[in-house]
Amino acid sequence: MLHAIFFYASSSLITLSLGVSGLFFFAPGFRFKDKPLRYAGLLMFAAAVLRIGVVDIAGLPILYKIISFIIMGLILLAVSYIYTRFALDESPDRKKQG
Repeated sequence: MLHAIFFYASSSLITLSLGVSGLFFFAPGFRFKDKPLRYAGLLMFAAAVLRIGVVDIAGLPILYKIISFIIMGLILLAVSYIYTRFALDESPDRKKQG
């Protein structure tokens, strides 16, 4: 899937395609409690963040870089919060208590 995004998507839409495909893997991974799907979604998000940090922000003025990194940090905090909240719900220790 990752190869197909880089091969078929236009260069201006690669980062967006990585983020959306990460969401399409990430959400069903939680819904069906499937770790490989969640990890694939996280891999897509990581590729999107890496592309934003290396390629997309390279030509921006410094003020836009600062704003972009703040927004990217907030998005990463939200993803990590969602991941830990739902991952804790299915942990074996949590099931024994409930």
